Amino acid sequence: MFNNRERNIILTGDIEANNSIAVCANLLDLDSEEEITLFINSAGGSINAGYAIIDVMHALDSPVNIVAIGYVASMATSIMALGEKGRRYAYSHTVFLIHNPRTKTEGNYGELKVDLNHLLKTEKSMITDLAKATGQTKEQITKDFKLERTFTAKEAKKYGLIDHII
Repeated sequence: MFNNRERNIILTGDIEANNSIAVCANLLDLDSEEEITLFINSAGGSINAGYAIIDVMHALDSPVNIVAIGYVASMATSIMALGEKGRRYAYSHTVFLIHNPRTKTEGNYGELKVDLNHLLKTEKSMITDLAKATGQTKEQITKDFKLERTFTAKEAKKYGLIDHII
């Protein structure tokens, strides 16, 4: 399983513009209707960078298996959950985390207000996307975001974040 090394991509560390673009470029280069496998071990990062990966995965002709390894949190969990159902895998000791989006914005009141409005829209979109992907209600996702909920692989499967435990 997943042993075609030429069609494997690894996403590790913080999800930022640079590694997101590299993952997107690799996905696009490998697109050929043959399976691609994306391995993720990441504490998350930029929402926009994560959604870039999600958008490219959804646009490909190739099916994309996503395999979680180690610690998969925040935006990395969203990438995992928003992958194609039936193709979301995790190793048995993987730990997942979901939480509210965060910002590092500094500035005056006007800048903060604009950033907060954008963050609220982004959170609403993420909740809707995760509810659709997992089968959970928006209310449950919202509650779990606020709790900064962690999941074992078994709990993640039951919740609908993944489909298979390896």
